Amino acid sequence: MTIAQNIVGMSEIVKAQSEAAITSAKSAKAIDTASLPAALAGHESYLAAAAASSSAGAASVIDQTSWHNLKGMEFVAAEAGRDSTWPFLVGIVCSWLLLGVALPAALPKDGMKNSKYIQRRNGEHVYQKGGHAAAHH
Repeated sequence: MTIAQNIVGMSEIVKAQSEAAITSAKSAKAIDTASLPAALAGHESYLAAAAASSSAGAASVIDQTSWHNLKGMEFVAAEAGRDSTWPFLVGIVCSWLLLGVALPAALPKDGMKNSKYIQRRNGEHVYQKGGHAAAHH
């Protein structure tokens, strides 16, 4: 009934023309389900439903298999098994194979020496002070 009271209260606040009317509208008023106000038209079935409640005295049970309760690698394994996750894992592996293994293996030995990509990957490339423009002047 709290939601119904809030709907009625909000409709009264919108119609209010003075501060006193707003103050009056903010106070919760009991709602008679037999004769609903116009603001609640169309909500009869909702208001007629029995109030939902948990079982009396039942303690909540934590589901240890729920994704947000899993620990580190258990979570990774559960996510890796989902249909929507495996394309990302395949993409990561393919990218690593192409850029981390195949490209360096395909470059000639002297190309490896001059490759800025390989130098940066190996931590050998020294950035020029002043950035890209300074390196070419």
